Amino acid sequence: MLKLLGTLVKLSLFAGAVLIAGQLIHFNGRSLSEHVGAKLSRIERSPQVKSLKNEARRLSQWPKHRASGGETQEEFVDTIEGIQAAGKRELQDLIDQED
Repeated sequence: MLKLLGTLVKLSLFAGAVLIAGQLIHFNGRSLSEHVGAKLSRIERSPQVKSLKNEARRLSQWPKHRASGGETQEEFVDTIEGIQAAGKRELQDLIDQED
């Protein structure tokens, strides 16, 4: 029990140190946290992420769709695998564009 408590304290201290470092480290006139926030904001607004969110929403409806006589489980799995591969490529392209 004490070992678990010690681990939680260590993790909390590490998380605090990362947050403080993110605020203290500056380059190009902005803190590291501001750089990360700006990049994440641009990525979230991208059309690739919006299409992935729409696909995720559609796929989360699959059990309801299946009950109404929609696609089979194999077709559903094929769809998920195709989306994962395409999504990884799109996100990597987006990240590469931002760099």
